[in-house]
Amino acid sequence: MMIRFATEPRSIDIDLFACALLFGGGVGMSGALVSAELALQPWLLFRTESMCGLMLLVGLGLLMRLDWARRFAAGALLYAVYAQCTRRWMQSDLVQAWLSCVQGYPLREPVWAGDLPALDGVTALWSLLVCAVLLWLTRRLLSSRLRLEFAQAAALAAPASSRRRPRLH
Repeated sequence: MMIRFATEPRSIDIDLFACALLFGGGVGMSGALVSAELALQPWLLFRTESMCGLMLLVGLGLLMRLDWARRFAAGALLYAVYAQCTRRWMQSDLVQAWLSCVQGYPLREPVWAGDLPALDGVTALWSLLVCAVLLWLTRRLLSSRLRLEFAQAAALAAPASSRRRPRLH
């Protein structure tokens, strides 16, 4: 007797998120390798390359439906919401370095908390919109339907010898 799983289509939003991580990690990594400013700051170059490599790794893990990638992405998105709400997101030197690599602009000095301008209405609305999208994606990553999809992918990827076979008496 063979156990069959219900085959539901893959979640397109998670695949798009994984592709965005792959694109952002790949472009950031290639931009960091050719950045003259980052070459002068080896510690920042190492951190930028590590973040881009992690983005690539998590993107591949999400495409392969690995559970650790789903959990890591959910945790990183929750941290991004926290950082956005406390206004620490865009002032990080690591995010500034990644943005300069992706956009091709020269590296700027990071903005510190005392230097941030007051939020106007459009900026506050934009912040709320970004947080809402990040929270929606986090909730989606932690949903039971997606957990089941990842568990089914893990069960199908396991070698046939390690799968439990039901005993027939």
